[in-house]
Amino acid sequence: MEVKTILLTLSLMLSASTVSAQNSLAVHQQDGQVTVFSFTEKPVVTYSDNELVLTTRKTAVQYPLYKLKKLTFDTAWDDPSCIEEQIVNAKFRFQGNAIVVTGCKPGAQLMVFDLKGKKTCQLRTDDKGCATISLNGLRKQVYVMKTDHCSFKFRKP
Repeated sequence: MEVKTILLTLSLMLSASTVSAQNSLAVHQQDGQVTVFSFTEKPVVTYSDNELVLTTRKTAVQYPLYKLKKLTFDTAWDDPSCIEEQIVNAKFRFQGNAIVVTGCKPGAQLMVFDLKGKKTCQLRTDDKGCATISLNGLRKQVYVMKTDHCSFKFRKP
């Protein structure tokens, strides 16, 4: 199994080394070795036992977790002017047994999910960009609120 992993790693390194570093996933190992996978190869990272499994259209490779240092993403753009600055003035506060949201875009969608990913609440802001989300009926646990521009975790008091 170890020989197979090494051979796959070497073949991936050779094919990945010709790939541009832009829009890629890089696997950094403890020994300093870095392998880059282009997003065009659609890399998928999963974990099995004590290994990271990286699968692309061409192959799959396994890395023992104890040999990994980090994973990084390079999403450099050729044209930096294509990124628009977005200023978000959204504010969130607890008020009684509710969360009050202000400063969003009018009609913006707000969703609340539990940590299993189940949507527990969904609504839209009013014409002033405000909404009040009742926490009645929600269990005391951690939730994720997602808006058009940001998401955050909160614990129901």
